[in-house]
Amino acid sequence: MSSTAVKVYAVVGGTAGIGAAVSRALSGPHAHVIVAGRSATNPAHALDVTSMRQCARLAREIEADPHVAKHGLSGLVLSAGNLNLGLSRVETDEGVEKTFALNYLSKFALINHLMPSLERAQDARVVSIMAGGNGGKFDVDDLQMAKGSYNCISQAIGTGAMIDSMTLHLASRNQTPTSPKFFHLFPGVVNTDNPKNAGFPSIIVSLMRIVMPLIARDPNTVAGEVVELLTSEKYADVATKSGLFLHPGLGVVPPYKSVLDVAQRERVWNESERILKEALAKSETTAQ
Repeated sequence: MSSTAVKVYAVVGGTAGIGAAVSRALSGPHAHVIVAGRSATNPAHALDVTSMRQCARLAREIEADPHVAKHGLSGLVLSAGNLNLGLSRVETDEGVEKTFALNYLSKFALINHLMPSLERAQDARVVSIMAGGNGGKFDVDDLQMAKGSYNCISQAIGTGAMIDSMTLHLASRNQTPTSPKFFHLFPGVVNTDNPKNAGFPSIIVSLMRIVMPLIARDPNTVAGEVVELLTSEKYADVATKSGLFLHPGLGVVPPYKSVLDVAQRERVWNESERILKEALAKSETTAQ
């Protein structure tokens, strides 16, 4: 690490794939890494990120961590996400469409819950890993694709564009010299278990396990890029670096027309807040 001061990081989706590689890369004598995911060894950090209630619980656990309480949260990595190949639209128990919950709303929720801890740290940075700068269409009035016919691929692409919108919105709202910085990274095609987790047929998964090491990027390479975003002075200036969309090799992708629409970004943000609030309320009602 570049400093002897303790840096505290949380990696959500940190038990497999890119997230696990990031967790390993961040570990060191001056870093405290909180690893959260479905198979986290610490039961307090185990969660299904499609559950907004579990995201809120995890945020409370992170905030209660003694290192976070003392130093704040220097970095938050949000790597959970996938393509759901289901042909029909599926909702969680909280009434949220699953791909929307997994790829986008979980990130929105965790960032909002953890903002106080991020603001307490010096030079805090948030890296969302999905499809930075790739664009995609979505209906601001139908973020969960509840109207008309459902298309799993369109929804996956749309959630990537929603993260772009969220990233720029957060960057525009946090512009003091000590504000957290926000980045959205497209890692490229990476050799992970995502095809299996996405529900590809077993024969396709078997074939991809042979082909992927030959054509796909190594998760450790992507992890190195994430660590650079989190720690390098190159990305420290909030005015010029926060809100960047990045591709493999950390090439910067210019914002596209629709995501530059400030009014649309505000609408996406407000609608996301409404959906999150309703999901948490439904979860509490169910739990009673």
